[in-house]
Amino acid sequence: VIPYSQYLGILPTSTSIQQILLLGTIQAVILYGLICFISYKLLPKTDLRPFPERTSLKKNILFGIIPGIFSGFAIYLLDKTIFSSSLLSTGKIHPPFWAGAIASLYGAINEEVLCRLFLFTLIYFFFQKIFSSIKHHKLSLLWTTNAIVALIFGLGHLPAAFKLMEPTSY
Repeated sequence: VIPYSQYLGILPTSTSIQQILLLGTIQAVILYGLICFISYKLLPKTDLRPFPERTSLKKNILFGIIPGIFSGFAIYLLDKTIFSSSLLSTGKIHPPFWAGAIASLYGAINEEVLCRLFLFTLIYFFFQKIFSSIKHHKLSLLWTTNAIVALIFGLGHLPAAFKLMEPTSY
């Protein structure tokens, strides 16, 4: 996200890019290392199975890549047509495509690890402990957990949205 942020002019000018990269890398290694470790310990204590034993990893990846390509293409077309004159596109410097692509990869990987691997596993783990006496509740717990994680995911994007534009009542 650093090249993208630099093009938008939201990085502090008092700190060099090298310092930001070094500190950001150290922070990410510690934070995501801890998150992955906790998730690795919690996941076996739930009935969640990210990859069923009967399907291959290649098949799971293929079913993720194809919709991802179509979704990315649809977003690109919508951005160039319907949303080309949105509030976010007027008066702002547009970072180059490569900076946006790198930022997108960073967001996609880190947000999935944080929200899906960590938050989903953690919340589902607690729900399983709290509601263990209710029979046939897995589907309800999965949907409730997913809704809560989606809400947290959306709320986590509000600070960035408010950096781009002022909040309004409508």
